[in-house]
Amino acid sequence: MQNFYGYGNFQGDYWFVGKEEGSGKSFEEIHKRLLIWHMRGRNTLEDLREYHYAIELTECFNERAKIQNTWSKLIYILWIAHGRIPSVEDIRLYQRMKLGGSQSRHCLIELLPLPSPSTSHWLYSDYSQLHVLATRSDYYQKIAPIRAKYLQESVRQHQPKAVVFYSASKHYRQWWEQIADMAFSGGNPATGTNGKTLFVIMKHPVAHGVTNEYFQQVGQKIRTLISSSP
Repeated sequence: MQNFYGYGNFQGDYWFVGKEEGSGKSFEEIHKRLLIWHMRGRNTLEDLREYHYAIELTECFNERAKIQNTWSKLIYILWIAHGRIPSVEDIRLYQRMKLGGSQSRHCLIELLPLPSPSTSHWLYSDYSQLHVLATRSDYYQKIAPIRAKYLQESVRQHQPKAVVFYSASKHYRQWWEQIADMAFSGGNPATGTNGKTLFVIMKHPVAHGVTNEYFQQVGQKIRTLISSSP
């Protein structure tokens, strides 16, 4: 819970920070995820493709990969930030081969470490005697501050070009502001900068009613603000 943060490369220019990984529908899946992570060396950031092949969840990485809803919008933003509009097949190929790679120029990070299909699910109290896992509320209150502090320090150390937080809810905004070490002004997407890193708070990729035009706006804003910074 304090050592695994997601996928990709901290040296990358673009960091995407979400709430938590949306999987873990069964104890068997969670157990396999933890066991494989341990066997692969307890890495702070994993290689997305390699790790999912190791846990035998390959449908998003095989030849006719299923395009994952959240990842596809993050890929779309990356391409727009680089001045290109991706096709559906561009997104599929990027997801299969490059997204969250250990040698990539980006990373996919989660504020909370344990996978869960939704915030209404909580399997962990059934299989663990740890007090921190007794309820989702206990877990959130004890783990989120530790991880937000680590991510704040990591941003200061690595100084990525842009950090994109994807949830505009007030519930998570406090953590985004702690990680960025600043308060954000209004706007959606909301932006701020410390002179070295651009920070963006945007809607979640699967939020109701959000269109590709919104994510195109996010990507264009990143491209414009980064290119205009000193």
